[in-house]
Amino acid sequence: MILSRFFNRYFIEADGDGRDLSGAADGVVDTGIVGGAGVADTGKAVPTDWPADWRAKMSPDGKHTQTLDRLASPAAVFNSYLALRQKYDSGELKSSVPFPAAGSAEDQATWRKMHDIPEKVEDYHVKFDDGLVLGDADKPIVDDFLKAAHSVNAAPEQVNALLHWYYDTQEKNLAAREEQDNQFLSASEDALRAEWGGEYRTNINAIKGLISTLPESVRDLFSNARLGDGNALINNPDMARWLVHTSRTLNPAATVVPNAGANVAGAIDDEIAGIEKLMRTDRKAYNADQKMQQRLRELYGARERAH
Repeated sequence: MILSRFFNRYFIEADGDGRDLSGAADGVVDTGIVGGAGVADTGKAVPTDWPADWRAKMSPDGKHTQTLDRLASPAAVFNSYLALRQKYDSGELKSSVPFPAAGSAEDQATWRKMHDIPEKVEDYHVKFDDGLVLGDADKPIVDDFLKAAHSVNAAPEQVNALLHWYYDTQEKNLAAREEQDNQFLSASEDALRAEWGGEYRTNINAIKGLISTLPESVRDLFSNARLGDGNALINNPDMARWLVHTSRTLNPAATVVPNAGANVAGAIDDEIAGIEKLMRTDRKAYNADQKMQQRLRELYGARERAH
């Protein structure tokens, strides 16, 4: 057990500094009357009725003769033990005892208990004071982290502090990325509006129409792709220019009906039919709607190009 190892180490001879763990120097006899460190000074005289060979009985192999010679009686041995136990119970010795990596499972469990380390990984309780809650998607990475933390005997408060730092940093990084995306998009829009003028909305529709023709899995990859500097690929003005050029080359009518997918001609015909029906049933409303009239002209032109 850990405590018995403390006790045994206590009686190992000094390593050159002239002192054992009780603090007594070579040549100094400990009377057994220990003051402080939680053990009261009795003020009584040292008993004289101990057997003369008590030291030899206590250490028959003679390995601890020098240490025992510094102690006046078995009572002094006991008082020294009490002083050591007081240091152990107060936690003063915790930091000086390394984890018994080569020890038995019992020794390791005792050490962890003494240092308030969970015996098993599952005994860590991840909880944050500010109410941060981890989702199911976080479980794999948290489980891996807890295994690593337990392997180095991290204290529960250290585990919670590090996990909180990690997820707090993640949130800050996401917020910073969102802000960067917004700034980059605004700058790109300003540049393209100045360049395209009145065709800006038409060109944006052309981009949407072209992207909508991509297979769904490819569409997601393209829409979420990022450049080396972290900016979104789809927000890059050079990419927008290329997409508009490609859209007009492949399907000139797509700028008019951007979300029609591959059936652009059918979408144009359907919208024309809807407007022409209104012309027949409510000519007054049609004549009063200049935007609808302009839209019909765009659709007629697109139908000519599509067929």
